[in-house]
Amino acid sequence: MLGRHLATLDIFYHHPQPRHAADRDDGPARHGCARRKGALRRHFRVLGDIAATRGQTLAQLALAWALRDPRMTSVIVGASSVAHLESSVAALDNLALGEDELTAIEKWATED
Repeated sequence: MLGRHLATLDIFYHHPQPRHAADRDDGPARHGCARRKGALRRHFRVLGDIAATRGQTLAQLALAWALRDPRMTSVIVGASSVAHLESSVAALDNLALGEDELTAIEKWATED
């Protein structure tokens, strides 16, 4: 599933080159976009590693993180299949997050 998230980044940050050289913008904004995409990929990978260490998918970790707050009474889960819904519900099997995990998640779940 992490690969799917990374592929989404590729789609989101894909900027096709204009056909004419005069229309191309190779300035700082374009290069900043590439750096941003790289940073997001790094965040996804680290968070994916934390999830894998817990025996969870990234989506399951996100659900556990969201539900850790006692003020949070529910989360809305989008599912494209029964298997996806079952995977999300399985996050309930491992909701406890240790202080070290929370520290790592907080570090990587925010923008640079």
